[in-house]
Amino acid sequence: MTSTRDIAWLAGILDGEGCILARLANRANATGGNIAVEVRVEVTSRAMTSKMQKVLSDLGVQFGVCESRPKLATKEVFRTCVSNKKDVQVLLKAVLPDLSTKRPEAELA
Repeated sequence: MTSTRDIAWLAGILDGEGCILARLANRANATGGNIAVEVRVEVTSRAMTSKMQKVLSDLGVQFGVCESRPKLATKEVFRTCVSNKKDVQVLLKAVLPDLSTKRPEAELA
């Protein structure tokens, strides 16, 4: 079970290192355009990424992680993405009380 402290920690990471974005879903059978919301966090700390994965898993949120080393970068970058509509909703509902800078975007999503 996830503690309120872990959820508050995740909200802080999302506020500082994350983004909540909306885009038009590109589906061949979509008419009129669908909006897809995604939550992303990019960090260079493997330990932080591992803790985020644990908290997300405890919340029952599915996520994807990819590693990359951008050109001219000295450290790997770990991107954690939540893109499934249900999972985005679960995540944002959990962290909303502790968000500050990303609160407007979370409330719109």
